[in-house]
Amino acid sequence: MADFGKYGSTGQVTEYVFALEPDWVWLIKPATFNEERDRDAFFSKFEIVTDKDGETRREGWPTEWEMKAEEIWLSFAGTNMPVDVSKPLVPINKIETVSKNLRFPYGVRREKFMLILGELPMDMIREIHKAVIGVNLNWDPSSRGGD
Repeated sequence: MADFGKYGSTGQVTEYVFALEPDWVWLIKPATFNEERDRDAFFSKFEIVTDKDGETRREGWPTEWEMKAEEIWLSFAGTNMPVDVSKPLVPINKIETVSKNLRFPYGVRREKFMLILGELPMDMIREIHKAVIGVNLNWDPSSRGGD
């Protein structure tokens, strides 16, 4: 963790407790310059997405949900959300060493993270994103548009 005095600490994470599952915790890290830069680059990317046959599937800027997913990814520091709710829950302070029954394995890569995120219910995505915005206040949609 790097401490920048009154500017804050870049390694300090916020533990968000899920409203309907109070034993589940989502760890949110505050954005550094790197995350801000990556976020802006993603938001500014015009894409032409083609399928395996070369047909254009979508052309344009990232959608609102793609932007939210990117913000969730950029701020992700871990979670103890289980794969199987009938099995013992991994304590949040053990997610780095215990890999069994973690929906998002510790150190998960972006591509896998996005696949898992895509399986979550929409209410859960909304809840996570709201918590992310609560930690990274300048990511609030009303503040978009740069400095």
